[in-house]
Amino acid sequence: REFASRMAYVLLRAHGKVSDTDLQLLKVSPYRDVSLDSSYGRLIALLTKLGVVRGYPDGTFYPGQVTILAEAYQIIVETAARISPDVATVLATQAKELRFSPDWFEKYARTLAKFGIPTFKNYFQLSEETTPLFYITMLQKLFEKAGIENPLTGEPSLKVEQSVFNR
Repeated sequence: REFASRMAYVLLRAHGKVSDTDLQLLKVSPYRDVSLDSSYGRLIALLTKLGVVRGYPDGTFYPGQVTILAEAYQIIVETAARISPDVATVLATQAKELRFSPDWFEKYARTLAKFGIPTFKNYFQLSEETTPLFYITMLQKLFEKAGIENPLTGEPSLKVEQSVFNR
């Protein structure tokens, strides 16, 4: 979960949606297992405040835990929605249509599907662990489909070489 949170912050910062000043202004962690003094504490607190990530009902976040598929969908879509009005509109529409659904992740899966990105085939997949490569690949697909500009290249993509993950 820490990797996904760091990646979300990097993208939001690159697009001018957050700054290091935003991190410094935080005074209290929303989770009892995340200290603001840790290397990731302020980042997770800020992303929670923005609605990009969320913890568990018992007041924990489990930052060292791997990101499961349902959580990855949430972080990917919420990050993109902060950058792209098109993604934000689709997400808002899905949230409204699914407001009575007991499945919190469904609005994220349907938002990805609206951009032509296939999601899960069955509910058992939603609890599968994701890898950094999967997370980057899904972000790349959504950036390309939604036309979100890469702040480094100006292109509507988020290309990352596979070799980055072979280290």
